[in-house]
Amino acid sequence: MRGLFICIEGLDRTGKTTQADAICSFLNSKMKLDTVQIAFPVRNEPKTGHLLDLYLKKEITLPPEKVHMLFSDNRWMKAEEIKQTLESGKCVICDRYVYSGVVYSSAKTEYIVENQLEEIDSGFHRKNRPVIHHKTAPSKEDRMRFLLEPDVGLPQPDILFFLAMDPFRALERTEEEKREVYETPNFQARVKMEYLQLFSFLYPKFQPEESKISTTDSNSTISSSSSSSLPSSSSVPSSSSVPSSSSSSASTSSPLHPLPFSWHYIDASQKPEDVSDQITRILAEYMELFLSQTPPLSMISLPPV
Repeated sequence: MRGLFICIEGLDRTGKTTQADAICSFLNSKMKLDTVQIAFPVRNEPKTGHLLDLYLKKEITLPPEKVHMLFSDNRWMKAEEIKQTLESGKCVICDRYVYSGVVYSSAKTEYIVENQLEEIDSGFHRKNRPVIHHKTAPSKEDRMRFLLEPDVGLPQPDILFFLAMDPFRALERTEEEKREVYETPNFQARVKMEYLQLFSFLYPKFQPEESKISTTDSNSTISSSSSSSLPSSSSVPSSSSVPSSSSSSASTSSPLHPLPFSWHYIDASQKPEDVSDQITRILAEYMELFLSQTPPLSMISLPPV
């Protein structure tokens, strides 16, 4: 039986690493499952990670299209390791993944898509790749589709937790002089908007209304959740995520793939231990189903036009 692939997304300084650690501890101690944690970008990866580290620390500047492809290549460098780890029965917990790559690039500027050829500086992934130009933007969906294209074929997570929080409050958690290149309030506010638009684009049942985020109900496992299959090569219908007292969900049975991709929108402005409690309750219920109905590993693909 393969392991569970978990992804944590969110703005900078919303506690993703803290929650990744908590998930790892929960799966190890409570569920008796082996885990591997990966934080993207992997900064010690020699072909792409070192450049990205310098860029994020504002020590070098790079054009947006170069940055986008470096982030994608950085994920591809770990693709086989993720697959092999999952196949060995270990769970993988990713702090950031494909979704960050799309929204941060989309938030940086308006892009136009032109299919041209570019040699891969890292010597990895593929030789024919599209180039992003700074001109009048195409439609939002076209741009997101284009920005997602370099990651098509990567392993798709089974479950995603999006940590939602006011970007201005999130950045108060670190001193201004220690902030990296994307850690400005206005940019993070735009990234948050891009996340919600991306989820709405990928998952039609997504409900991003922040009024549905619960900050006081300790019995509520999630603020707003649903599930939807990210289209895969097998085009398997979707089924619901684990329901809760304050969640909206959709269900379509499928004997071939009973547990498709499940996403959860979590209020990260609470105390870290309260956020951890919410996430671990969701995981405990989800794992019961996963262990009894383990679906095949899906791959990232583009939504149908």
